[in-house]
Amino acid sequence: MTAEFPIHIWDPGKTQNLSPLHILNSLIPNFKNIPPMHKTGNVIIHENTYIINECLFDTGAESDNFIAKTYVNKNCDIFAEYITPHDCNIRLGDSTTTVHISEIITLTVTFVDANFISHEATLNFLIMPITHIDMIIGINSILYSLFDFFIDMLRIARLNIKLYNTPTLPAHLHNINHSVCKTNDIPKHADYHDCVPMWTQPIDNIAPEELEIPANR
Repeated sequence: MTAEFPIHIWDPGKTQNLSPLHILNSLIPNFKNIPPMHKTGNVIIHENTYIINECLFDTGAESDNFIAKTYVNKNCDIFAEYITPHDCNIRLGDSTTTVHISEIITLTVTFVDANFISHEATLNFLIMPITHIDMIIGINSILYSLFDFFIDMLRIARLNIKLYNTPTLPAHLHNINHSVCKTNDIPKHADYHDCVPMWTQPIDNIAPEELEIPANR
């Protein structure tokens, strides 16, 4: 049987004229469909890395960062020495639900931006029962520790919107300008039978409240 080789191969040596967005779309399937504020990354411990499958950069999380208890438990042998007791209650985004926090963990995390530059930060995370993602990084850490990475996230999100989400004008709106009235003439229609052109009538008599001003008496 004859071996079949791929026709399209990404060659890093031939990317001088390609944008980072083009490269990312080549390397990551469905890159354009990944939520712009959700990123993958790594936890770094003693030069070993542990993948963060999904981290949400949440500007609405105003005070803390959060990590899923399931993620910590999965790596409990490695993370155990970085966990300390912590006693607090946090209020969730619905403004009513509260969750009690009993542990906090300090980890060094790293993320790679669209230009393949690594951004590293050592952050505290409240351990809580999150089910859909591994981590949430809040606004304070975004501003003070990962600002450049976040700006790059916004830049790539904006490029993606321009490239993939340019709105398509519905067919019935293509000729909308042709139906816009460009004259002051009153339409010849029964609905406008009693109308008169604007500014063709005398100014109203002085308003009653004006008469109450001494200068107008």
